[in-house]
Amino acid sequence: MQQLIHAPLADISVSEAECLGLRVYMIIAKAHERIEVERKSIGAVAPGLSLAPSTACSVTKHSTCKDIWAQVWWNKVAYRILHPTNPLHLSAVFDHVTGLSDPQGLNPQCKVKFLEQVVETGTLGVEDQIVEAAITAVQAYFDSL
Repeated sequence: MQQLIHAPLADISVSEAECLGLRVYMIIAKAHERIEVERKSIGAVAPGLSLAPSTACSVTKHSTCKDIWAQVWWNKVAYRILHPTNPLHLSAVFDHVTGLSDPQGLNPQCKVKFLEQVVETGTLGVEDQIVEAAITAVQAYFDSL
């Protein structure tokens, strides 16, 4: 089920769709679309850009931190989240970001605050929640037959 939700809908053949039935196919398609919307929302804007500087950073230096963070997000994170054929699973974003080398000019404490914002938004678990809701909906449908 998870593979069907994460696969492009065009990869589901007509015969496979007929075997699934309209109701199950619609559940899969809607889950797929919700995940795509979440990916675009998360990837489009670097989280934490409105945060105040960390105690180890100044207000004037923080504008540089925000610029660097936005570049790191777009160049090293968002493109992975938005990749059309092999996207980074949202639950893997935190590990991906923490695995990146610290960019020159970004205050390490500001990076910590930016990462905390990524976690606090609650969006990293949304992909799994969508998949679980779809599985539950399919199970409920089959139970009703």
